[in-house]
Amino acid sequence: MRVVVVCLVIATAASSLTMMSRRSAVSVVSLGVPTISRANDERIATQELVKAIDRGAPTEEVEACIAKLVPLSTSTSVDGCWKLLWSARTRNFSPLLELPKPIRPDSTQFFEDGRIENSLTRGVLGGSRLVLTAGFDDPLILPPFRFDVRVLDRSIRLVDAGSDADFRRTQARSQEEQRAPRNRYVQLYLGKDIRVSKVVEGDPVILGATFVHRRLATNDQCLPRDSLHNPVR
Repeated sequence: MRVVVVCLVIATAASSLTMMSRRSAVSVVSLGVPTISRANDERIATQELVKAIDRGAPTEEVEACIAKLVPLSTSTSVDGCWKLLWSARTRNFSPLLELPKPIRPDSTQFFEDGRIENSLTRGVLGGSRLVLTAGFDDPLILPPFRFDVRVLDRSIRLVDAGSDADFRRTQARSQEEQRAPRNRYVQLYLGKDIRVSKVVEGDPVILGATFVHRRLATNDQCLPRDSLHNPVR
């Protein structure tokens, strides 16, 4: 009798373990499917966006591609070196970004230790380089604002502004524009290789501007970066 009871207990336990294993497997699979599906959706949406930009699609089409990416963000850090692929509504802020290829300058951004460096090179600028640095505390762009022109091994600092109003004053902005809030960006999408940001508050001239950047393989592609921390004379 004991043998029968023991056998029944063992059989019941084995059956329970089998059922638990099946449930666990089902749980793992069901948890994994959305993750795999989300990653695949993100990959496809990213490819569609880049292809639309590469073929010079209208702004409305690019923004439709961006809308697909917005709910699929997978990253949280903007640190590193980024190259601008596309921008919209930047004519009044930076007319150079609106120029056609090949005369449009290359634009890069480098984030490090609470500072951001924006650089324009090549294109109509030839061998010169325009560099604007500012503080960065996501989502705010903060003073001091420093604007340098670099030609070969020489750098000239044209602007060193300690406030948003001072910086806008150097650009001959109206009193109302000078009093506007600090520029605030929203990262609409932040992935491993692509970032989409939009100005949602601040300087009226740049308000509503949208940018698509691609992360570069190495930070060295944003060199030289000495203006982030060292004054240029």
